[in-house]
Amino acid sequence: MFAVTAARIDSAYPLSGLELGDRPDPGVPEGWTTVRLKAASLNHHDLWSLRGVGLRADRLPMVLGTDGAGLDEDGNEVVIHAVIGDPDRGGGDETLDPQRSLLSEIHAGTFADVVAVPRRNLVPKPPGMSWAEAACLPTAWLTAYRMLFTKAGVPPGGSVLVQGAGGMKFHDAAILKRLRALADKHDLLLIFDEVFTGFGRTGTMFVCEVAGVTPDIVALSKALTGGTLPLAATVATRKVFDAFWSDDPKKALMHGPSYMANALACAAANASLDLFETEPRLQQVAAISSALSQGLEPCRGMPGVKDVRVKGAIGVVEMDAIDNLDALRARFVAEGVFVRPFGNIIYLTPAFTIPKDELKTLTDAVVKVVRERKQ
Repeated sequence: MFAVTAARIDSAYPLSGLELGDRPDPGVPEGWTTVRLKAASLNHHDLWSLRGVGLRADRLPMVLGTDGAGLDEDGNEVVIHAVIGDPDRGGGDETLDPQRSLLSEIHAGTFADVVAVPRRNLVPKPPGMSWAEAACLPTAWLTAYRMLFTKAGVPPGGSVLVQGAGGMKFHDAAILKRLRALADKHDLLLIFDEVFTGFGRTGTMFVCEVAGVTPDIVALSKALTGGTLPLAATVATRKVFDAFWSDDPKKALMHGPSYMANALACAAANASLDLFETEPRLQQVAAISSALSQGLEPCRGMPGVKDVRVKGAIGVVEMDAIDNLDALRARFVAEGVFVRPFGNIIYLTPAFTIPKDELKTLTDAVVKVVRERKQ
């Protein structure tokens, strides 16, 4: 078979150790199988291997490659999980096996026509995903899994970052961590807009909690007063605050809106925050999340529906397109509900105190209107 191998280790000129050519087909131990590769992706691990990191000289020549996707012996489309280990030694998880290795460290890797792996390491390729995309999943997914579910405590299927007016899109905690790292690297301020997500909307009080990231500035509003009166607050770290703390007008932040610290709005905010301490707000959000998931799920698979997703007390039905937003809004009013779709999004962000029957009225209306749009 054709393969790309590390034939020599050279820490100064690592690429000089590459060789391309024929190699024997891999052996297949008991419990293992073979995959005929359709695509493989380059990983930083491969470059370190050529420098002798993780790959001993006595194991050369070694077929490189940790990540790949292809067809198993039965013709099934699969993605290859790159960690080779013993689940028993890892307490049920081979990635926790202290003797674990990655493909291309002890066993030949994926830069070849064929690779041999344990049968349990094969995962069905997601439908609709290209071979190139699938080949990039294994190690990247493994890294994100550890960050999200072990470090950040996000449950499987969960997400963290929410774009509101940007299309009600949900993203993972890894993005926030990456933004924090980039901001630190380039000495930039990291600003979180939690006007929409703050105070429990996504299931935690603030998105930055789940990501374990501290921004330099946080913008708050909306739920600050429970939606009763307009009020906003800008929260900053001591470093940012001190930069403007001065009697020098040229240094001070000379910005004072006419209604700043409005007494009535501040009183409403205090009352709303008191209720967060005395009423089970986050439990209410969890119940709403469950009801939205169940209530909107019938939309999935309907003609014209691109996606159905829920995060905390945010329920979204994303359409392929909405041709006439005004007509769609009027149709919802005719059903006795006020829903304000925008772009190609139909969404619900109910009050945390909404009764169950009213929430069901909302989700039932969305399902009915979406169903009839393509009839």
